[in-house]
Amino acid sequence: MVATALGGRTLGKALVGLRVVAADGSRAGWRRSLLRITIALGPWWVALVPIDGTWIVSCAWLFTLATTTTIDPERRGFHDRAADTVVARA
Repeated sequence: MVATALGGRTLGKALVGLRVVAADGSRAGWRRSLLRITIALGPWWVALVPIDGTWIVSCAWLFTLATTTTIDPERRGFHDRAADTVVARA
């Protein structure tokens, strides 16, 4: 989140030449980066709850994010739409 807010890239995105920016092309900033990562990884925290079956919620959420990214014409996942961000070539 910090790397995305400051420079628009994580190490992985930098290695493949991608950057997270606001939908208008400006820097994503702290608010958008925090919202994006909270939505993307929020349900993964559910898997840490010591209750049987919580991993199913996490897997279902990962599937939802992957599906929305794949079927969206602009290749923006649910977390990108909510945070008004886009992943672009750097």
